[in-house]
Parts: sequence; C-alpha cells; structure tokens
Amino acid sequence: MATAGRAQDSGAGKPVPPPPPYVGRLTGDFTFIKKLVYKPQPPKIAPTTAASPEETPSGPDLKELDAVKVGGWRRDKQSFVDNTNSEIWRCKNVRFLLSSSDPSNILVIFPLITGYKDVPDFQEVEWVGADSFQGEEDYQGKTCYVYKSGDQTAYIDKATTLPVYLESGSRQVSYSYAPPPQNLQMPPNFEKRFQQVQRAWTGQAR
Repeated sequence: MATAGRAQDSGAGKPVPPPPPYVGRLTGDFTFIKKLVYKPQPPKIAPTTAASPEETPSGPDLKELDAVKVGGWRRDKQSFVDNTNSEIWRCKNVRFLLSSSDPSNILVIFPLITGYKDVPDFQEVEWVGADSFQGEEDYQGKTCYVYKSGDQTAYIDKATTLPVYLESGSRQVSYSYAPPPQNLQMPPNFEKRFQQVQRAWTGQAR
C-alpha cells in the first residue's frame, strides 16, 4: 500500500493539484495490461419493474485487458468474469473482432460507418480531477498523485500521468506497462479475414 504522504499545501490546508491532463493516454508503441479483481457484494434485490435501456447491462464485466500496439496495428485480448474472451485487432478505421462465444466468425467493424466506439483504456478513472486531488504518496516504488472520490482511490504515476492502481468498494484495478515487442504478428485466421477485406476494398474477387 501507499506510504509517506507528501502533499503540497495551498496554505489553506488543501493540496495544490497538478496541471491537467490529470490522466494521460497511451501513445506510440506499447504493451499494457489491466487486471480487475471484484470484491464480494451483497445480493441484489430483484427489481419490481422492468429495467430501462440505460440500466440494462451491456455485457459481462472485464477481468483482464492485454493490449499491444506496434506501428499501425493494436491487438487487444480481453477476458471476462463469465469466462468468455475476445480478441480485437485495430487498424485506422477498421476493427476485427473475434469472440469465444462465436469462434468461427471474425466480425469486421467500420467505426465511422457503424458508430462503434472503442472502450477507453482508462474509463474507470475518468472522474479524476482537480477537486478529487489529495496529494502525493509513494506506491510500489513510484511517486503517485492520489485522487479520492467517494469510496474510490486512484494512484496516478507522477512521471507519466498513467494510472497505477485503483480501488473502490467493488473492485481493485492494477495497471502495468512494458516495452512493445519488435513485431506484432496476426494469427492466420485474422490475416485471412484481413486479406478478404483488402480484396473487397480493391474490387477483387475472393
């Protein structure tokens, strides 16, 4: 856990937040792993009325994201709490998605046409900001900015502004970063689907 708090003081007992952006973004080539551990929660009471579309779950909770970007390609491997998984390859304005629930079908998605949006890498810390800043602490050998809101506490690496750790009443999230591999090779099934799309773009027969 964090030790040795070292918050700057504004003179009124409140630490002075760093300048924005408070949470950085992944740039260039990288390897990024996010792991989520969910805490036991009390059983939910069944609703007496039907849920609205906004309340309807969109899918199982993410358990781990393993993302690698090299050059123009990014590969995301996701695993979920219901033991399903998916693999997504991104290149500019096209996405290739394979889900373990339909392992023979690689979906091709064009975000500009379909309105599909990539899930932000750090959506769980989008609440981080000046008002939630608590100061600086050491966490796992890194000097971190600490932010708190309700039952949520986020540790953001001071040097990179990338998340290091998040804890709330319902989950713990850890983040790790590493240099990318020299090459990022598509599996044969994805390569075949990519070639099909390329031929379709150029008007060639399959």
